[in-house]
Amino acid sequence: MKNVSKIIKAIEIFFIFFIIISLSVIATLNLGIKIDDFELYNLKFEKLYIKLDKKLIVRAENIGIPKFKDNNNSKNSSDYLLNLSQNASLLNTFFQEITIQNIKYDDISIKITYQNDIFFIDTPIFLADLQISEKLDNKTETIKVKNIFFKDFDIKLNGIISANLKDKKYAFVGNISSYELNGKIEFALVNKLIKYKIYDLNANSLKDFINALDNTIRLNSEVKKWIYGYVIAKKYNLKEITGKIDLVKKDFFLNGLKATASAKNLTVKLDKTLDPINIKSADIVLEKSNLYFNLNNPTYSNRSLNGSNLYIYNIFKHHNSSGVILNLKGNSIYDKSIGDILRFYKINIPIEQKTGDSNLNLNLDINFDTLEVKTNGKITTENTIINIANTPFYAKKAIINILDSNHLNISAKDFGTELFKSDINASFDLTKKIADINGFLKNFNIETKNQSILNLKNMDFNATLDFSEEYTILSFKELELFMKFDKNNNITSYKPINFIPSSQLLKTLKIKNASFLNINTIDFKNFYITANNVLFDYPLIKKDGSKYENDTFNISISDNNITVKSESKNLIFVSDKYNTDVELNDVDVLLEFNDQNVENTEKIRINGKNSNLIFADINRTLRLPKYKVLLAEDSLSFNSTNNDNRIVFSKNKDEIFFEALNIKGEYVNQFLNSKSFDGGSFKLKVIGNTDVFKGEMRFYDTYFKDYKIYQSLLSFLNSIPALLTFKTPDFNNKGFSAKSGKVIFERNKDIINFIAINIEGSSANILGKGSINLKTKDINIDLEIEILKDASKTIDKIPLLNQIILGKDKTLSTLIKVRGTLDNPEYSTQIIQDTIMAPFKIIRNILQVPFLIFD
Repeated sequence: MKNVSKIIKAIEIFFIFFIIISLSVIATLNLGIKIDDFELYNLKFEKLYIKLDKKLIVRAENIGIPKFKDNNNSKNSSDYLLNLSQNASLLNTFFQEITIQNIKYDDISIKITYQNDIFFIDTPIFLADLQISEKLDNKTETIKVKNIFFKDFDIKLNGIISANLKDKKYAFVGNISSYELNGKIEFALVNKLIKYKIYDLNANSLKDFINALDNTIRLNSEVKKWIYGYVIAKKYNLKEITGKIDLVKKDFFLNGLKATASAKNLTVKLDKTLDPINIKSADIVLEKSNLYFNLNNPTYSNRSLNGSNLYIYNIFKHHNSSGVILNLKGNSIYDKSIGDILRFYKINIPIEQKTGDSNLNLNLDINFDTLEVKTNGKITTENTIINIANTPFYAKKAIINILDSNHLNISAKDFGTELFKSDINASFDLTKKIADINGFLKNFNIETKNQSILNLKNMDFNATLDFSEEYTILSFKELELFMKFDKNNNITSYKPINFIPSSQLLKTLKIKNASFLNINTIDFKNFYITANNVLFDYPLIKKDGSKYENDTFNISISDNNITVKSESKNLIFVSDKYNTDVELNDVDVLLEFNDQNVENTEKIRINGKNSNLIFADINRTLRLPKYKVLLAEDSLSFNSTNNDNRIVFSKNKDEIFFEALNIKGEYVNQFLNSKSFDGGSFKLKVIGNTDVFKGEMRFYDTYFKDYKIYQSLLSFLNSIPALLTFKTPDFNNKGFSAKSGKVIFERNKDIINFIAINIEGSSANILGKGSINLKTKDINIDLEIEILKDASKTIDKIPLLNQIILGKDKTLSTLIKVRGTLDNPEYSTQIIQDTIMAPFKIIRNILQVPFLIFD
């Protein structure tokens, strides 16, 4: 404005000076005056020519005008501009021609030309090419503006000026161009107040214009970038802008500016690291210092953002903070690309939508002065997968309310993972990176295709979601259940008992409780489980006699396979869809044939090592180095081999089969829990069911001993002198020496019937039959003791008592009745009448038994 003042001052001095000089020497001027060089009081002329021909003709190459002190300190550039307009009327009144190549005033150079009503002036900051027209009336003149060029701001005008010099009213209608802009303009100047309207302004860029505007009114740097920089269009149309300027106060009334515009093919580029927002067109409104952009068909990363808009607020209010509000709307999902916009402004919303239908409404408020960014918004989605802190969650319906940059809420139906489904309300603290969740758990199920591992359903719950680390932890407080989502997902339960009632796996494993359960999985299809201090209910006994009911297990689960290994190595369990293999080491198995609670729908194969079988029904233990058991639906089979020894047992529904081959006497003693035999080899076969069966036992080279029956028999033989003859060498303190033997028996519920007993010794045989009541322990057995004919050389010398019978083969025998109980057996001999035919009957029974299992 200082240069403008100088220019106006110089022109004013020039006009006044020449008018005064011309009036003073008017007679001389008729002939013309030429001055090559003249200087007076710092007023200089070079090649000056002045002539009066009706009107003044002034020509000069250089004129130097001295700088005068301006006593009117209140006078400003606006006053000079008005004075210039007023003095322009002097041109047509006093001058015919003015041609001055250079007017020098202070440091300003001016070129002025006037001829034939054409006025041309060229200064460092503006150029004017005007044609003065005739007066419209006695007040108003018109001036045709061929070109007015404001060089500092690159504004060019052309049109018509109407000037009412008397009332100081001016009006202009014409065209305007500035940098890239071209359009129309109208303004009126009344009482030093300009009111203007610029319209139909078109441009392909605003870059240079905005730079010039910034130099003039000093825009906020971020405001400047948002008007043109971050937001760029390929075509602009300024429909209308209206405003006013107070030339006295130099007030542009920027806050009162109003404008409407449109732009086509816009891009909003927030940063080079982000994809641009592409916009087909935008309707733009400037009002109250706010610039509004209503966006048509905006897209971001090929996602529709229809309904989005932005506005820059407080553009001209320098005493208030400026900023921009970016409102993103649309049916696009809130995925990584949308989230990148917020992350660019240091706002980390830990949500990324992967699939589903969505409605997005997100606001970003960016303060240009503080650089603070505030956000809020709402995301409504259905049938979606949402990554929360990189952990995928499913939801049938979810509403995400972003409250501010640090807080958000989620309300969701059927929300969860592959493991659980729930209805939730969650409150997120993004600063602490934690969320509080409450809701209703519809189901919680860790499972494979064919196996349920942990299961809960239909319960209220409270939980927290911690995403402060690279991994995410979901904690169910009351359940003491913690789920860690990472590359290797982890689930930990400190109250596994909560899951036992509804867990197929835990029921299958007969687990009653555990202190700790840890599950690891990468894909939620294969699981690796550690269960500490597991309390279970298996028919297993430790070697110290206590129940094996507590251990720590490592469990591996895939689609159809389960592998369980105990920390003690006592138990290894491997199962697939059809079979189960169990390895038992150093633990004994308790068997109950009449257990009605055993249900098997799949095959179970058991391999036992150093594992004894305890038959609870008969209170007997079978000690074996190793064995194999196969359990299937309604069937059981058992096999144990050790060198030449073999034991086979099978049970199919109600039928049982048992066979023992080449079993040593020690094993029989172990099973009978007695010291009944010393040495020898045994065979045994049983067929039937648990209540009714038939069997046969054979034995070789063994001693019968330590039976109460045997000891009582020895005492009985010793008590009767006539029977001492039958105490042959086979009857000794070591036991009865048996070379071989066979016992055929059968059981009918509580009664065991010995169909035939045949024990062959070196000097004596024992034959017999009878029964034992297992319930009452009553004994009813008849035995025939037979001395072989070569056992005594004095057989003919023994007197015949009524208890002794001499057989046809010259063998000596007697019949003994065993009665009483197993705990207190009683012996007696038969009278002759009852026993003469007894030996033959017994032998006949043995020979005629149709049930010979081994034959």
